[in-house]
Amino acid sequence: MRRFLLAAAIAVSAAIICSQRGASQSTAKPDSTVIAAGSGIARLTSLLLGQWRAPLCGVTPPAGDFLWYPGGDYCEWRTSDRGTVGAQRDARHTVHVIRLDRQTTGEANARAILDSLGTSLRSWGLNYRDCGGGIVPVGETRAWLYAREDLAFYISEITPPSGQPRLLALAVDNQKEFPEAMCRPSASPPVMNQAPDPNSPNPSNDIPVTLPSGTVVHVRNVVIVSGKIGRSLTLYIETPTPQAKSKQLASESSELVDKWNDFSKQHGIDRVIIAICRTQACLETREITTEMFRFDRQADGSWKASPLDAETNQ
Repeated sequence: MRRFLLAAAIAVSAAIICSQRGASQSTAKPDSTVIAAGSGIARLTSLLLGQWRAPLCGVTPPAGDFLWYPGGDYCEWRTSDRGTVGAQRDARHTVHVIRLDRQTTGEANARAILDSLGTSLRSWGLNYRDCGGGIVPVGETRAWLYAREDLAFYISEITPPSGQPRLLALAVDNQKEFPEAMCRPSASPPVMNQAPDPNSPNPSNDIPVTLPSGTVVHVRNVVIVSGKIGRSLTLYIETPTPQAKSKQLASESSELVDKWNDFSKQHGIDRVIIAICRTQACLETREITTEMFRFDRQADGSWKASPLDAETNQ
């Protein structure tokens, strides 16, 4: 498990977690040894469930998700009143990630759940941070982070235009592996939906990234596509670097790809496209930019700049 697991979080993860679930595999069976007793993530799982019980392991992850660890599997608890809790295990059946998808009955119910969880987590010694809010494709969102050395718990409340709030959460068993861009420790955490056009709800992200060269770029849209060449990640960005400085743009694109390397590994990305946008239409993927830089993952895990395909822009 590496850092940047949730980068572009609600833009990517909400679509995954909120989607229709796949059918369970026929090999699914209860497993009472799913999490080591006494670990932070085990304690959190019991808190989310209300009462510990064995999950089903070997089930299919939610539609759009995948198994994150080679040789690993996915375990799941389904409850009548506490939502669905899922766990990603590695080949040794060690749990590194816990996810929660819980539908609430209204704002008051969501507040009560969040307050209860927050009180418990702070009593365990986890530090609290408000990650701010904004607009994502599925509705308005607010997010919070609770973290200590052996546990990071990120929870968001998503309220659709018509419907009741939904709580989506992800926990990792190492604070250092949490994606910092999702909830920066600065006074001004990443703010969603800072679109140049106030009349447009898109794009839904504004993740500032300081590159090693000192340039600050803003990741405004994140798109992951699966195809014959594998999984491709396109980052639509804004940058203060002018179009005329093509060599500097290429260098800064390479730096950005390296910054997103942990995220790319966790999502099995084989190719990254940096798309530099100068217009609102580009940010909303309604217009193809001429400033694009492609990077392919090499056998040793590094990234190498490659020419774009003239027909597909990939």
